[in-house]
Amino acid sequence: MTATTYTVWMACPADDGEHWLPWQLAKHNARFPLTNHEAHRLARCLRWWWPGHLIAVRPGDGSQPAWPALMADHYDLPPYAD
Repeated sequence: MTATTYTVWMACPADDGEHWLPWQLAKHNARFPLTNHEAHRLARCLRWWWPGHLIAVRPGDGSQPAWPALMADHYDLPPYAD
């Protein structure tokens, strides 16, 4: 059985404040592929640095999250309390 791996995606707000720029795969110094725990730890860190961005953890199959404007709540991580 192959273990599921994960990727972390970010979407930035556009300058107009009403739209989103396209999703980008989050670049990081961690090894690939990421485990579920590593992906969510990275997502918490990214949310802390960029609180206005959308952060999504997805399976590592290369699929992008839904378009940010149509994004379902379950893709976006809730704010984390440290």
